[in-house]
Amino acid sequence: PGGGIESTLLTTAVEGAVPLDRWVRTLSGSASAVRRAAAMAGRWLAAAHENWVIPHDLKASNLLVRPAAADDLILLDLDNCAARRPVLTRDIVRNFAQFRRSFEHDLGFAEWQRFCVAYGRARGWSTARLRHVLAKVERRARRRGMRNCAPATRGVGN
Repeated sequence: PGGGIESTLLTTAVEGAVPLDRWVRTLSGSASAVRRAAAMAGRWLAAAHENWVIPHDLKASNLLVRPAAADDLILLDLDNCAARRPVLTRDIVRNFAQFRRSFEHDLGFAEWQRFCVAYGRARGWSTARLRHVLAKVERRARRRGMRNCAPATRGVGN
């Protein structure tokens, strides 16, 4: 009330939309298309954070894409988001870690790098700021015993 933010809860019944992870698997023959999809996801998350929307459960299966309009992502389970408060670094780190874990098997290092760089550019971040956040993502992964295919900061700003 009075906040001016409107939210809509969507279900998988969005016409022509498929979960992002399933769509990325169909692109596996085209490395450039997969990298574009990762960059699109990075820009989408940056836009969500810029608008003070913080997904709590950022899984690839909760992100829908319409293959005909593949530059538009739709977040399912919008009621499980924090809104109307500034996005803190810990929120960004959590969302990055969730995204990375969600795509561990479908995306490689090049796609992870595209996601991160697209996010940083969309937010107007310096390379140092992006590397700082990625170092925190790495520490979070280590603390939780998650497999780390490559250092999160490798290739960013080198």
